[in-house]
Amino acid sequence: MTNGKSIVTGALAGGAVVGASKLIESLSRKVEAGEPVTLDPETLALLAVMAAGIEETSRGVAASVSGINTLLAAAGEPPATKKIEQIPYVQTLELAGLVGSTARLVEYAPFSGYVKEVIIHWPLGCNQLVDVAVGHGITQFCPREEYLALNDATPSYYFNEYVDDHEELWVQLRNRDGGDPHTIVVTIRIEG
Repeated sequence: MTNGKSIVTGALAGGAVVGASKLIESLSRKVEAGEPVTLDPETLALLAVMAAGIEETSRGVAASVSGINTLLAAAGEPPATKKIEQIPYVQTLELAGLVGSTARLVEYAPFSGYVKEVIIHWPLGCNQLVDVAVGHGITQFCPREEYLALNDATPSYYFNEYVDDHEELWVQLRNRDGGDPHTIVVTIRIEG
């Protein structure tokens, strides 16, 4: 049976991730412009609520997977998944042509398994000028060639891409916007 509170909490946490990303980008722009940044009590409270919602959702997902695996084991079936890990990448890219306008972010697969999902957030103002590519080792798989570039969007891309334990999982970013820096968030979900 699905817990309605878990669904609502998950939806709120998903919105919190996007909201936190936009808030962080806004504050980062102030810092980059040399403006003083102060966090008022409402902003501090909002960040605390966002963090708590995201943390609660993570615990709920882990508990749901554990419950599903318990039911499958009782029915004599193999577990649905052995392990699930979400690997976040967050980077603010400088204006096109400046140092820091490109980045290659690398993490390592925590276990052998399959990349099942890649979620990319492009904030408003990217205007298809911020390129993203995702891969592992020497293989680019999202997209297979070139880059993805959107505006004010957070699509999910689904895969069944095998990766070895401790293999590089990388995100290649490039800002072609000469007018604004942009903060990009990429999450890779791997199951083993």
